[in-house]
Amino acid sequence: MKLLLILPLLIYSSFTFSQEKNKGLDIEYALSLNASFSEVKYQNLGSVAGVYAVTKQPMFSLLKVFVGFEYNHQRIETLSRANSYKLNALTPLLGVRFAFNRINLDAGAYLDTYFASRFIGIHPEMTHFPSNQFVSNEVFNPSISKGMFFGIGIKFPTERYTFTIKPEVRFGFTNIEPSAPNDVTIKSSRLSFLVQF
Repeated sequence: MKLLLILPLLIYSSFTFSQEKNKGLDIEYALSLNASFSEVKYQNLGSVAGVYAVTKQPMFSLLKVFVGFEYNHQRIETLSRANSYKLNALTPLLGVRFAFNRINLDAGAYLDTYFASRFIGIHPEMTHFPSNQFVSNEVFNPSISKGMFFGIGIKFPTERYTFTIKPEVRFGFTNIEPSAPNDVTIKSSRLSFLVQF
């Protein structure tokens, strides 16, 4: 909860500082394809659409700050439990970028805020009687997932736009279903396609 209260302040202060010092922002639009992974073999394919604001000039020699907002759709299947999750999230994020000519190194933190999500699968009614099971298709309201991301982008500038291809890894630290036998944490790798205006 504290992070939810602090994040908007950090984003606002980053925008304010960036605008005063650098007098301008670049806007990036992104589409991503992702695949989740974890220690308990969760499998998923998903898609992401996002928009980001990046300071035009470095704050220091190579460092830029960016803030973003994404829509994430994921379907996660648990091989060990024959269950799946359909997750939809709105994701604010805050990051830093080290820009080296045509290479960007990105790192930062994000919050997946879930909505309109569902759980589909088998819930045992009684753990001592595995045969007493029922298939559930229910609205699922998981915890807000906190995490960090790391990415390497390769830029392809043109006269009007800059296109970037960026492989990225995300590590979620929040168990979105505390009642599950194993932690359900969202970890994913993704390939993003960005256009900067």
